Amino acid sequence: MNNIKYLNLFKRGISTMALAFLSISAMAQAAEPAASTTATPPTDYTTFIWWLVIAAMVILLLAIAVLGNVLVTMAKISAPKVKNITAILLVLMTLSVTAEEAATAAPAAAKTSSLLDNLGIYLAITILLLEFFVLVMLARKIYSFAKGFFAAEEEKAKAAKLKMPSFLDRFNSSVSVDKEQDIILDHEYDGIRELDNDLPPWWKYGFYISIVWAVVYFGYYELGGGPTSLDEYNTAMEKADAEVAAYKAKHVVDVDENNILLADAAGIKAGKTIFESNCAVCHGKEAEGIVGPNLTDDYWLHGGSLNDIFKTIKYGVLEKGMTSWKDILSPTDIVDVTSYVKSLHGTKPANAKAPDGELYKEEEASAVAADSTTAAAK
Repeated sequence: MNNIKYLNLFKRGISTMALAFLSISAMAQAAEPAASTTATPPTDYTTFIWWLVIAAMVILLLAIAVLGNVLVTMAKISAPKVKNITAILLVLMTLSVTAEEAATAAPAAAKTSSLLDNLGIYLAITILLLEFFVLVMLARKIYSFAKGFFAAEEEKAKAAKLKMPSFLDRFNSSVSVDKEQDIILDHEYDGIRELDNDLPPWWKYGFYISIVWAVVYFGYYELGGGPTSLDEYNTAMEKADAEVAAYKAKHVVDVDENNILLADAAGIKAGKTIFESNCAVCHGKEAEGIVGPNLTDDYWLHGGSLNDIFKTIKYGVLEKGMTSWKDILSPTDIVDVTSYVKSLHGTKPANAKAPDGELYKEEEASAVAADSTTAAAK
């Protein structure tokens, strides 16, 4: 609001000064005697020039009055000390009285003296110069006021911009330390007083969001039939079983206890890893036997041939606590484990369990197998 007032007052002062200077310029041009090509009797222009000077003084006084009013109004708005303004106005009043006296005495003096000998004309010119000086001084004072005011307003705007709270302050809605006295509560607990702070906006928004989320969650999972944690677990297990079945179907090896062959070195190495992961719990890491029998000697409970070992691993021995591995290991894995067990024969590990089962000789088994093959051929 003060900006608008200052701007209007500044415009008024500039307009007044412009009109004053234009009026004086016009009268100066009118005062120049017109050149005549023909000889005419001399004319006394003293009275006419006096009236022009008086008119110029009156115009300058009016301009000074307007600018003085502008300056006083600006001083009231900004409320500074006005000692200088009061002194200027006193000078203006003195000049005004002097100008009136000179204007009254001017016509009479013009009749008795020439223009150059008349002391009044010099006094009038001096008054004009003083008025012009005061007019310029008022204009400079108004300009200084306006410049200072707008600079102060600009500084206030910059300070207000710098004091704008940051995003974090607005998000926390925290009160500065110098304003805590405005929100402190009357009661105190053991010398501790409490501040009446508002809840931080982030806390309130989080609480509102949690309410909306709770309504949506309850409606979807409890009323809308959404899957529970158990349902999601069962779905994941079914998906995993389907992937395992697809893998096994894709990697089927047509091998069983009737056509098994001893695996190569890489297969035996893979069989060792499978054995240590799945079989060492019962048979020991070196197949020395713990709960299960020793697998390194010549005694076997269910046969010691490659075919017998494959069959035992594949179908298990449920009455002895050995599970069936056909649904856990692939046929290739069973072949690798069988070959690894067969490679352990005669290794004699430490802490080997006592022999259990029937004695098995590889040569006798080969002869029996050959006789069976011959009989089948006949």
